[in-house]
Amino acid sequence: MKIANPIAKATSYKTSLQIVPASICLMGLSFLGGVFKKLFPDNQVCVIPIEKGGNHIGSILSLVGPLSINPMRMSYYDQNNQRIKKPECKSLPNIHQIVNRQNQVLPVVFTEAVVDSQGTIIAAIKCIKKQVRDLRKKRGKFIPYPEFYLFALASKTKTGAINIKGLKKGFVMFKIHPDIWIYGYGCDDSGEGRQALFLGGRLSPYAKKPPQPPYASALFPLKPDAIPDKFKSLLDISLFYQ
Repeated sequence: MKIANPIAKATSYKTSLQIVPASICLMGLSFLGGVFKKLFPDNQVCVIPIEKGGNHIGSILSLVGPLSINPMRMSYYDQNNQRIKKPECKSLPNIHQIVNRQNQVLPVVFTEAVVDSQGTIIAAIKCIKKQVRDLRKKRGKFIPYPEFYLFALASKTKTGAINIKGLKKGFVMFKIHPDIWIYGYGCDDSGEGRQALFLGGRLSPYAKKPPQPPYASALFPLKPDAIPDKFKSLLDISLFYQ
């Protein structure tokens, strides 16, 4: 018997669903790469993947450049693997790849697979601004803060938009329902699914009730005939990325 709302029975990683198939993810990444190249045609930019979730997207953008990446690591877990209220920085990016010896500052592009609370990006911006202030003191020169951007494959914010103070622009290709836990393209579900080349998901254990399909929306122009039939009820294409 066909399940009208399949996410209702997807309660673990083993029973999870493919929500955005690999073919559509590739289209989203291609569109994202085009935005990146149009914004930074001369490759004068510092790409900072937020490890580990942002590594895959960061690597793809580095190939679009081509350019090198400058990762940093943020975590919501302390040394005892206990969840903390605000993310802390475990590994800073190389500030000299952002600010050169002549005090010229490159724009910073953070990369993430899936943006949820936005807290990680907020904390990452604060960390880099502190690095700039420390470099001002060391060099005795005024150094402006870099412009900050975010490139992500998916977002779980209410509207899909990224609204972070200090962020010049956030680019996202898919909006995912907040009550669905997602994995794929660097994002994992308790250590599982990080290498998947599609976006899969399961019902959040904190959801009051299963959301009704579609579970995701494409935020870039996507023709209906590009979507495999079995995914057409799961993916909404009525919203285009602006």
